[in-house]
Amino acid sequence: METKDPLFYYEAIGKALLRVAPPGWSSIHVEIALDGLRVDAVVSYELDGSTGYLTGVPRLATYFYDLARVVSTEEKGLFKKCSFSLHDSERYDVNFTY
Repeated sequence: METKDPLFYYEAIGKALLRVAPPGWSSIHVEIALDGLRVDAVVSYELDGSTGYLTGVPRLATYFYDLARVVSTEEKGLFKKCSFSLHDSERYDVNFTY
């Protein structure tokens, strides 16, 4: 489903991460680099003071690409980088670099 509401994508991203995160994680951090249609993602998580990495998160690249289209502006275009952090309190932070 495509929508123009960025909250839809934030929630979808959070749910996708929660499905693959190991039990007991305290935070998950996603670094996205967007280059045309290419989406590169590095997904890390904190667990008991250690850092681990997640790969193959289903639909994650699609959600971030669609989010880029939703939050883009005529002046700035699509974001080039995005940092997304999810905390075990279910709070998230997101920052874009254009």
